[in-house]
Amino acid sequence: MLETGQLGRKTGRGFYDYAEGSETPSADAPLNAVPAEAVVLCDQDAQLKALVEECGGRILENDDSRAALLAAPVGEDATAYAARTGCDHRRLICVDTVMDISQRVTLMTAPAALPEALASVAALFAQARRVTTIADSLVSWVSG
Repeated sequence: MLETGQLGRKTGRGFYDYAEGSETPSADAPLNAVPAEAVVLCDQDAQLKALVEECGGRILENDDSRAALLAAPVGEDATAYAARTGCDHRRLICVDTVMDISQRVTLMTAPAALPEALASVAALFAQARRVTTIADSLVSWVSG
């Protein structure tokens, strides 16, 4: 891409088309999903619990096999977390609580995650005016 001059926004061409009038790619989650009414916390993370409650979500004490599973792993991605803990990787949504989550929440899933689980959790957080960013499933965050 470099040899052909496709340098992204600088040249208007790259992995995305940045021509005038084209939609600019964004990591921000779309807000057209129905917010999750209830979620299950995989760990008893106080910050994650407070976030869910502040956004109007209900935390289930037992897994009902339908609700999204939320976790706040540090130092591992969603796939590694699911493998280590046995959480259902299809419903697992990882939240980065190492960074400030007062205005923006970053979510990550395993590659085979259910899109509706991710969208419903993003919509839940949007209810409290949190902008939600979806991190690339193949790129792990390692904080700590």
